Amino acid sequence: MKQFINEDYRILASNIKKQNPDNSLVNNMKASAEASQDMMKGILIGTFAMNVVMTGAMTYMTGMIRSLQLILHLPIFSVVIPGNVAMMFSLMVPVVMYDILDSSYTSELLLTFDWDGQEEESSSIRSQVRDLGYGSHNSILNLGSVLVFVCFYFIEVIFYWCIKIYWLITRKLNDFRRKLVYKLFFKEIFGLMLEAYLEFIIAGWLNVQDPLDTTNGEVAAYYVAIAGLVFVLIVMPGAFAYALTFPPKQFMSRKFTKKFGAFYEDIAIKIDQKGKLYFYMLFMARRIIYVTLAFSNDIQIYHIIFLQYLNIAMIIYQESFRPLETRIKNRIETFNEVIISLASMHLFFFTDWLPDPDY
Repeated sequence: MKQFINEDYRILASNIKKQNPDNSLVNNMKASAEASQDMMKGILIGTFAMNVVMTGAMTYMTGMIRSLQLILHLPIFSVVIPGNVAMMFSLMVPVVMYDILDSSYTSELLLTFDWDGQEEESSSIRSQVRDLGYGSHNSILNLGSVLVFVCFYFIEVIFYWCIKIYWLITRKLNDFRRKLVYKLFFKEIFGLMLEAYLEFIIAGWLNVQDPLDTTNGEVAAYYVAIAGLVFVLIVMPGAFAYALTFPPKQFMSRKFTKKFGAFYEDIAIKIDQKGKLYFYMLFMARRIIYVTLAFSNDIQIYHIIFLQYLNIAMIIYQESFRPLETRIKNRIETFNEVIISLASMHLFFFTDWLPDPDY
């Protein structure tokens, strides 16, 4: 096994991370974790179904999933974590990233991918990043089910325009058309992109770094990566910055909510406390900084320290403004932030600040 410590780094680098022993305990743990993955996917799908019938069923689960997204992506930092942790994280990531559909039933039916080329280029991706499901530079495969949901959104948009043309001709279905307008422009797409914000940044960054143009699936993936990065890094922050130019009382109007409702959903809007409205702007900025720190090539220990300050800043903001609309939601959000901070602190234990006798 090749090991080395680069003079410019303070973190042990290795081609192979510490492996789990091949015994019955580890095998039973893996089997239990895989069974729990199927159970969590079932719960997630059930909650989706309940949310259609009973509005708000996803509210509390969404906060938990957003926190788990950050915690489970900690291995993308250049810190060698134990094999048992990597195994558990790799099993849970598809659930918290809403990846409930297998690509063999979706994208692979419509596009052709260069599997040999992907395997050759995947060697440049850190092994722990591959363990989290980012096994190639192809953004379509990395996004998985999220991209399917985005495609369904555009199908809904096409359906809306068909309904609008029908309405212009017959003047019928006007109430249904208005409901679609409220849902599609632009609350649904903004809400979907917020939930998959982290995944779009990572998948887009990986694809742009090493794109392939050998098959239609690889070419399409490159354009998906560019479009996704433009949307999450420019369009969404720009739209939110534009919305913040309006006075807080404007956020309470029905017309304004139709366009920008996803940016302040569940936020307690108060005219004298505009700081509450920055919740989702900080949400986006945090994830951009998170990925930038993880994939930059500077000294990683400084990135981990900065990550701790970023987590503390979010806790301070949460407790200072209490931006969510109910007390219980604010308490849950504070709890989630504390858990993220505590989990991030464990990265220090896997750096060479603490010598490992097994290496």
